[in-house]
Amino acid sequence: MTTGNHEEKGDNSVRTTIIRQHREKADLSFRMLESKTGIAVSRLHRMEHRRECVWKRDVERLRAAIPTLENEIIADNDRLARFVEEDE
Repeated sequence: MTTGNHEEKGDNSVRTTIIRQHREKADLSFRMLESKTGIAVSRLHRMEHRRECVWKRDVERLRAAIPTLENEIIADNDRLARFVEEDE
C-alpha cells in the first residue's frame, strides 16, 4: 500500500530503498553524500524516497561515493529507486 511519500508493508513498517540502505551502512549523511557526488541534497532525498528518477550519471556518482553499491541494481524499470528485497 502506498500512503503519502512512502510505501508501507502489511505490518505497517516502511520499506527501505537500496540507496538508503547503503547510505546508512556507509554512515553518510545527505550533506556528506552531496559533497562526494555533486548531487543536491534535495534530489538525493527525493531519489531515496522514490519521488525522483535515478539517471545513469546519478548511478555512476552514487557507486563512486558508496562502493558497496557497485554490484547492486539501484533503480527499477520505472527509474525510481529499488526497494530492498525482503530476504536482504
